[in-house]
This record gives sequence, C-alpha cells and structure tokens, in this order.
Amino acid sequence: MTGLALGLGVLGVLGLAGSVLARGLPPWSAYGPASGLAPWLGAAVAPLAGYFALALLTLLVVTAANTLTAHWTRRQAAAGVALVVVGALLAPGTSPDDLLSWAVLGLLSGALLLGAYLWVLRDRPALAVLAAAAMTVPGILERGLDQAYGGALLGSVLGAATVSYIAWRWFVHLTPAR
Repeated sequence: MTGLALGLGVLGVLGLAGSVLARGLPPWSAYGPASGLAPWLGAAVAPLAGYFALALLTLLVVTAANTLTAHWTRRQAAAGVALVVVGALLAPGTSPDDLLSWAVLGLLSGALLLGAYLWVLRDRPALAVLAAAAMTVPGILERGLDQAYGGALLGSVLGAATVSYIAWRWFVHLTPAR
C-alpha cells in the first residue's frame, strides 16, 4: 500500500501542479499501435518499456544514494541535490510550453523524489517498482479510454494488468522473506 500511495501521491501532486501551470497544446491520443497487425497487442506491450525504464532508473538512483551516503550518514547535502536534479529529469508527462513551468514541475518532482527517498525508499528500495507502476498505470488506462482505434481499450487494460503483475512479482522478489 505504501508503494501505491507513494506513486499515486507523486502523480497527483504533479498533475495538480501541471493543471495550474499553463499548457498550450491539448492532450493527443496515442495512435502508434493502430498501425500494427494486432493493435490491442501493441497497446498492451508498448507501455512496458516506459515502466521498466522508470522502475530501473528509480532503483538505480535509490541504490546509488544509499551506497554513496552510507544510508544517509555521510554526504547528505550532495546526495540531496543530486536526488532533486535526477527527480527533475525523471519527471513524468510531457514538458510544459514555457521554461518557468518546466522548472517548477522539475523542482517539484525532484523535491518529491527527495522526500520519498527520506521517508520510505531509503529503507525499502523495493517500493520503487510499485511506485513506478502506480505512476505508469493511470497513463496507460487514459490512452485506452480515448479509444482512438479498435482494440485500444482492451490493449490498455491488458497493458495495465501486465505492468501491475510484473511490478507485484518484482516487488515480492526484491523483498526479503520475514
């Protein structure tokens, strides 16, 4: 539950900040899988790469911060700045139109990563895979609800279920038995 709350909380805060900041373009549907032989299968498989990239990068950042700071006992200031910068670079979603909006969303995302690291990820890095799934699944379902082509909804539901299953199995594998 903590990993899901963490991912959905970050997504909610960034979504709220993104709705306050100006955006010039409306959201567009994803038509890429429509050109395939089985569009529903393309819609189900396409989001896996984004999920794996986000989960692996978050695990790498958390593990590196734990290693470089000896579990937050040394070099906290440098690691804190690094976590904010990396969090800004990993900010989900599209970039806003102006530089100020991009900087605000980036700093907010970086501060959220630093807070999540200090609050829970430092002690339980495996929660990063659940948080990444919680941040990925709503976007997958949103693309399917657009129903931009036949099979988009089915593919997005299958993709969301696949990401959720992989995240859960990965989390169980990374969590030591008690």
